[in-house]
Amino acid sequence: MMCLACDADYASVVSTAADGTIQIKVKSKSCDNLMANCYDYMDAREDAGKQTKDALNARKMRKSKGSLEGLTAKLEACLDDETCSSSDKATKMAEL
Repeated sequence: MMCLACDADYASVVSTAADGTIQIKVKSKSCDNLMANCYDYMDAREDAGKQTKDALNARKMRKSKGSLEGLTAKLEACLDDETCSSSDKATKMAEL
């Protein structure tokens, strides 16, 4: 197995046919070895993307939880307060 970009003597393994197709000579089992290594990498890369999305969603949930806790505190204060009108209470309940 080798990296054609790093091998300065790649002309010995790469050839161009008369119709313009490019052929690369590889050792036996090279594709199997590449697939075995590549699948684990691709799975890890996919999991990293999913974990990043999960972290962003968790951050949004924590932020919305904080604002909900603030609304809950205001609602409880309003419900306990005798000066709070019933329309204020209904408005606070609708916000929550």
